[in-house]
Amino acid sequence: MLVLIYVGIALLALAWRFVSIPWDFGGCFYQFWIAVVGTACLAGLYLRLTGGARVVAWVVLLPIGAFLLFGSLYFAPQALFPFMFLAFALASVLFAWPKKKTRQAVSVSLLLIPLTAYCFYGFRHMALVCQVRSIPPSEVAELRFTPVSGQSGTIVLSKPEAITNIVTSLKQTFPYGPNHEGIKEPWRLAVSMRDGSRLEFRIGNGNRAHASFVWIQFGVEVYQNAQLRGALQASGVNLWNAEQGKERQNKPDAGDGK
Repeated sequence: MLVLIYVGIALLALAWRFVSIPWDFGGCFYQFWIAVVGTACLAGLYLRLTGGARVVAWVVLLPIGAFLLFGSLYFAPQALFPFMFLAFALASVLFAWPKKKTRQAVSVSLLLIPLTAYCFYGFRHMALVCQVRSIPPSEVAELRFTPVSGQSGTIVLSKPEAITNIVTSLKQTFPYGPNHEGIKEPWRLAVSMRDGSRLEFRIGNGNRAHASFVWIQFGVEVYQNAQLRGALQASGVNLWNAEQGKERQNKPDAGDGK
């Protein structure tokens, strides 16, 4: 029954992906891989479990598996790895205990402590991404774009209409997978809030799968956005235009030229 419920959750997560982000083929492959590996592991493990070990599988492993399936729609793989490692370690403990391998089970269970702490890294990243997706445009004082790769000039936007267009488009930020490539023509985007707080992340010129999308990067975690480029252009910000230097000089809202 546990395995059937997990398979049902996996199919529901895949269906939700096709409805919400049908263009993300790389992410679809990654999510399918998670579903297959999770199903195989649960099927092989559950048959060997009895009593309290089965209860732990229901109460802990199944929720973590569901979280990984749906989490892959919204968060980068690096943020989900801690929970995946935690699930594998716990499964190893449950597998060893019924076989009287107490020493091995205790040794593996010691890994649960640092892995649980590692999960706080994942939660912190997820909180940051959720914060970026839910920024209230009315609370933003300015948007500052600073080139990273040797270009000159900083673009500052302070007009409410331009800020609203760009900040609203950030809601459509989804993970990019597989992300085995580097950021192209990076800029640092700083979102300054009216309360004095500040959010910063890098944006880049497309990716291998979708050249028209904007690459968004938080540390090593990579995302993509289908609407941000259009919002930038509508606000007079052409970061990856060969003529962007000339355009900045002619647009009073496009920067201080710092």
